[in-house]
Amino acid sequence: MRVENVALTEEVVMKDTPLRRTEEVQRLTQEYASYSQSRNGLGNVLGGVVGLIIVLLNGLVGPGFWTAVLTIGLTFGWLVGKEIIRHRVYLSLGMARELWSPRERKYHTWSVLFVALISIGVCVVFILLGGPTKPQGWLYLFFVALMPWISWRYLRTSNEFVVGVFLLCACAVTSAGGSYGLLGWWWVGLVALLMVYAGIVEHRRYGRLVAQLQAQRMVDE
Repeated sequence: MRVENVALTEEVVMKDTPLRRTEEVQRLTQEYASYSQSRNGLGNVLGGVVGLIIVLLNGLVGPGFWTAVLTIGLTFGWLVGKEIIRHRVYLSLGMARELWSPRERKYHTWSVLFVALISIGVCVVFILLGGPTKPQGWLYLFFVALMPWISWRYLRTSNEFVVGVFLLCACAVTSAGGSYGLLGWWWVGLVALLMVYAGIVEHRRYGRLVAQLQAQRMVDE
């Protein structure tokens, strides 16, 4: 009787092992795909560092030509750089696409719509007040009008959204000859620090994830 039970248990385990392996591969693949959108490791570290620099630059240096140049340059450097990092570093095993849940997609859509409404309102008020009569006024309008599209296309997580929208606002304000004070925007620096920490955690996790996927491939071969 005991021998029969042992044989039955071994048969169940043998049948269950391929199923478990398939489920594990699916889980790892889904996590790998998350680096195509919601995770970005070093890209988040870069965004956090840029956010901290611009908060301090605006708060401590104040308005001026170089403040505007550095704010705009660093902002768009991050937007381009984080996508390069995503494709060069975090899709090393091939292209993948993360599928957002309906809740995540709805949250992102409403966030972008909110930014779009604010952008439209600001543009209308700015035009009515005669802002475009000055050359820098058109730069201000350009950055404000650009916010919804960049938010939709490039800002995929809550941390990216907060820091990214602030950076775009800073581009608009500094291009018009102004700057953000440190006391009113210190909390963006905290979000930027959280972004750096999250990016480091994601980057370290990616290294372990790749090792696990490669191990699974070796087992299958």
